[in-house]
Amino acid sequence: MPGETCGYTVDYGDQFKVVSQQIPHGEEPERTSYPPNVSCTIIFRTQPGKRNFLRLSNFEVETSRFCARDGLYLYDGGREVSENLLSANKHALCGTTLSLPNYFVSTGHEVMIKFVTDGSNNSYRGFMVLITPFTEDEYCSGFTCHLTKRCITMKAMCNSEYQCEDGSDEPPNCHLLNAGFRPSCAYCHWSLLISSWFIIACQRLLAGSRLVPSLCTTRL
Repeated sequence: MPGETCGYTVDYGDQFKVVSQQIPHGEEPERTSYPPNVSCTIIFRTQPGKRNFLRLSNFEVETSRFCARDGLYLYDGGREVSENLLSANKHALCGTTLSLPNYFVSTGHEVMIKFVTDGSNNSYRGFMVLITPFTEDEYCSGFTCHLTKRCITMKAMCNSEYQCEDGSDEPPNCHLLNAGFRPSCAYCHWSLLISSWFIIACQRLLAGSRLVPSLCTTRL
C-alpha cells in the first residue's frame, strides 16, 4: 500500500465524489474489483459553519465479522476514534446487502473516510461516497432541498446524483438539461487518483488551504 499517497486533507470543496479504484479481476479482464492491501485515510473539510451530507452507494465490500477483513470507515470529524463513527453499529461498513442509499450527516465541517482491505484477492467492486457540504441558513444562494431545507451547491441540481435525501435535486425535468456531476472550480477542475480512491472535487484555492496534489484540467 503506497501510504505516502494517503493521510491528506482536502479543503473547501462544494461537492466530492469518492470512488474505490478498480483493477482487473484475475483472468477476467472485463471484470474489476478493488485492490488488496489498502489502508488509506483522507479528511474532507468544508468551510466552518457548514456540515456534510454523505450518501453511500454502489456498495460491495467483502463480508466478515465486524468487517475485520475489508471495511469502509466514516468518521464524524477528523479523529479516528470509534465513538466518532457515523455507522449505527460503530464499526466499519462491509457486505453486499447493505440497504442503499445510506445517508449520514456530520455534526461539524469535517469528515474522515478510511478504507482498509486485507491481502486476499476478491471479486468485490467497492463503493462510491458522495459528500455534499450544506448549511441550514434561511437564505440560500444555492439549491434548497425540499424536505430537509438544507442549502447545497446549485451544481448539485440535475447532475444525475441524489444529494438531497428526498431526491428533490433531481426533478423529473432534469432530462431537459445537459448536466452531470461537474464540480466546477474557481480556477480549474481537478481530479486525482489517490492510492485506491478516485476523488473528484472542487477546490476553490483559498489562501491557507492544504490540498492533495492535484491534476488541473479544463474539464473532467
